[in-house]
Amino acid sequence: VLVLDDEQVVGIVSERDIVQALASHGAAALELEARNVMTRDVVTCDPDESIDRVTELMTRGRFRHLPVMRRGELLGLVSIGDVVKARLEEATHDAEALK
Repeated sequence: VLVLDDEQVVGIVSERDIVQALASHGAAALELEARNVMTRDVVTCDPDESIDRVTELMTRGRFRHLPVMRRGELLGLVSIGDVVKARLEEATHDAEALK
């Protein structure tokens, strides 16, 4: 889940963040606000970045969602499923071209 302040991305709450909060605070974690558990240093990508670059960012950062931004404006959110689908389509297209 993206955490916004006005239209600025200030954080992201992932499943990992929630699990870490539960491990640290127990059931009391369920009463915490997003600001208390979110990841603050959000990595983003530009809509023109290659699938290879997006894959690299996700792999290096070990996250499954990446906000897509241009000049500070949030355009969307790409998931690892989106990346895998694009890679499969690319591989299928390449295989067809080779045939």
